Amino acid sequence: MVGLISGTSADGVDAALCRVAGESRGGMGMGVRVDLVAFRTVPYPQEVRDAVLEAHGLRVPQMAALHARLGAVFADAAIGVCASAGFPLERVDIVASHGQTVWHDPRGTLAGYPATLQLGEPAVIAARTRRDVVADFRGADVALGGEGAPLVPYVDFLLLERGGTARAVLNLGGIANVTWLPGSGDARDLVAFDTGPGNMVLDALVRRHGLAPEGYDLGGKLALQGQPHAGLLAELLAEPFFALSPPRSTGRELFGATFVERLASRASELGLAPRDTLATAVALTARSAAEAVLRFCGEPAEVLLCGGGRRNLAVRRALQDNLPGAALRDTDDEGVDGDAKEAIAFAVLGWLAARGLPNHLPHTTGASRRAVLGTFVPGASA
Repeated sequence: MVGLISGTSADGVDAALCRVAGESRGGMGMGVRVDLVAFRTVPYPQEVRDAVLEAHGLRVPQMAALHARLGAVFADAAIGVCASAGFPLERVDIVASHGQTVWHDPRGTLAGYPATLQLGEPAVIAARTRRDVVADFRGADVALGGEGAPLVPYVDFLLLERGGTARAVLNLGGIANVTWLPGSGDARDLVAFDTGPGNMVLDALVRRHGLAPEGYDLGGKLALQGQPHAGLLAELLAEPFFALSPPRSTGRELFGATFVERLASRASELGLAPRDTLATAVALTARSAAEAVLRFCGEPAEVLLCGGGRRNLAVRRALQDNLPGAALRDTDDEGVDGDAKEAIAFAVLGWLAARGLPNHLPHTTGASRRAVLGTFVPGASA
């Protein structure tokens, strides 16, 4: 199996080559075992990343071209991860592609009808790899009245549940999301939802102020040089999203360019230096995540971090300050690569879909019933 995803940071494609095996228990694939064979991240060419970040403003011809172009980029990532491991592409059973989210409005509050859109034409992936492809996972959940997100918690339960230990798995991507594993061993007790911005606002502020050539705060060193502004933080936390009860999800539609513009303008009015603004955004990420966990989940004995944001020392310190009773560790400590976890998850979701097994938890997304998420595109005989 190859799992592919580009998250809300939109910086490239994560590709995970996995061996997935197991059995169905109760029609839910609870006996799944996963071994990561190889992982790599393929950065987007700059013009592709620019187009993704500006996708809301694209006209239909440009959107169609981006959809096809991303399909080629995703296909090449699948081919590349197999080549890096010396693994013959023809031995891959399924390529499971999340695609690149460019629009997420599952409640229809922004455009008048519930919808989510992930680009990366699966037919192009199938044609270039000559492998069968499963893609478009989120749309099926939204069609059933769900948020279409988060979907990875299903796999968090399969891989990271430990009986008797209450733990939160916090993914710090562009958007932060949490999976609460109460330690009961029962997937029905799991809670999962998006907590708010992860790296998205931080990265945008670094780029806006030209603080680092990388375009992000490497290790959190810039934010650690600033001081969060309590008044501005309180204003940011008044965003209505943070008061919503799960199921809930969000994206660049809420915490993208418009949000960053408002934040930066307000910081300027308050006379904040760029590093202080960045430190305030770090506090927003940490406070919104911690308060959501405590309000909707419980007091965790430990928090397992994954995603690129786990390397941001400023975020880690702020999380620890807000969750003083929890031990902060990485999913890597549990044998699950914190960079590869999302791609691994979609490999598993694709494996389940190919076997006709439900691959989401409707009580976490709000979907009306269990279903097999994903659209199948044949490619092995192409």
